[in-house]
Amino acid sequence: MAHNLAYLRRSRRIDVAMPARLRLPGGPGEPVLVTDLSEHGCRLECWGMQVSCGDSVILRPQGLESVCGTIRWIKGPKIGVAFSRPLYGPVVEHLAHQHRPVCDDLRMVA
Repeated sequence: MAHNLAYLRRSRRIDVAMPARLRLPGGPGEPVLVTDLSEHGCRLECWGMQVSCGDSVILRPQGLESVCGTIRWIKGPKIGVAFSRPLYGPVVEHLAHQHRPVCDDLRMVA
């Protein structure tokens, strides 16, 4: 079923490892890690902030202006955010290039 969800998404998701700060309007920011990014939203990992589905949030990725969004789902420390306005496609591609995830399990074969 998960593979069918990809057809329902409005834009392609890209794996990233991008530091950011997340905050509720009027609240302090907390460090988070964006792990997947698209024009319409992102998945992030948040360890120190209590949020609920439907909360409005402000995400400040490293090297980018703040982006407003809404919490759509929460699974433990993983949170899905839908952006209020889509990001410009070339900006997403640039950020994905700058913040490629590093594989922790690289092995050399002799």
